[in-house]
Amino acid sequence: MTMTVRDPDEGLPLSHDGKGDLLFVDGDFHPKGMERPEEAALWDVPVIGLVGIEAPGRLRALMALGATAFLRKPVYAPAVYPAVFLAVNTHRERQHMREQLVAHERRRAGRRFVIKAVIAVMQDEGCDDEQAYEMLRRAAMQERQSIEVYCEIWVQKSISEQAHNLGQAKG
Repeated sequence: MTMTVRDPDEGLPLSHDGKGDLLFVDGDFHPKGMERPEEAALWDVPVIGLVGIEAPGRLRALMALGATAFLRKPVYAPAVYPAVFLAVNTHRERQHMREQLVAHERRRAGRRFVIKAVIAVMQDEGCDDEQAYEMLRRAAMQERQSIEVYCEIWVQKSISEQAHNLGQAKG
């Protein structure tokens, strides 16, 4: 394990440079970036806050910087492993939740294409919404795509075909 120490006056790095597996931030030094923690990036590594003075403002600043565990100063060896364990596992859990949130947001954004496709199929096939959805779902499964992705492609394709047909009708 290697350790890089930075002077607090240099400020906190705004991005992870890939050189470390953990970030320890000493909450007592007030490095640049702690006074405005919203500007500091959430690093892609677990952050452990070193705490000497347990003032609520300092703890809040460390939390805003992404600290998922704390070590009280002076640091004693038996306290390090539990803090690292907690920081790493909490960081993984947060990463997983962020990934799930992004996936759900992507699906939510794709729902409007599902609605458009269902309406178009209902009009074209003369069926109800459940039958139209089932037809689209089966087609998406055959293409091995989510229904949202399939419907987005389907709607885009049908819009371009309609535009092409309109262009031919004018000509």
